[in-house]
Amino acid sequence: MTSLPNQAGDSKGLTEAICSFVVETRSEDIPRAALESATLLILDTIGITLAASALPIGKIITQYVAEANGPTLATVLGGGLKAAPSMAALANGTMANALDFDGGWHTTTHVVPSALAVVEHKQLSGRDLLDAFVIGVEVG
Repeated sequence: MTSLPNQAGDSKGLTEAICSFVVETRSEDIPRAALESATLLILDTIGITLAASALPIGKIITQYVAEANGPTLATVLGGGLKAAPSMAALANGTMANALDFDGGWHTTTHVVPSALAVVEHKQLSGRDLLDAFVIGVEVG
C-alpha cells in the first residue's frame, strides 16, 4: 500500500498524499488480515444498522429519506426502500451510529454506509466493497 506522509520533510502535501494513497492502492496491496478484519467489521456495522432500523430514530430517518424523492439506486437497510446513494448513506450512517456500538471507533459507521451506497449504485463487487472499506478506514 502507498504510505501517507509522516515526516515534515515529505514533499507531498497531506491532501495530495491522501489522494495518491486512495487512487494508487491496488486490491492486491491490501493484506489478507486487513480483508478478514474488514469483513467482520462490515457485517457488524450492517447488523447494528438493521437493529437500529426498528427504533424511532431508524423510522424517522427512513421516512425522511423516503420523502426526499430522487433516484432509487441504493438500499436503506431495514427500511424496505431504495434511495439516492447520498440519502441511503445518510440513513444507514444515522442508524449505524444510533446504538453507539461499533468496531471500537466510529470510522466504521461512517465508511460502511458510504461504501455500500457507492458499490451498490455502481454495481461493483464485494471485493470492491472490502477494498473501499479498508482504504476509507486507513484514510480516516
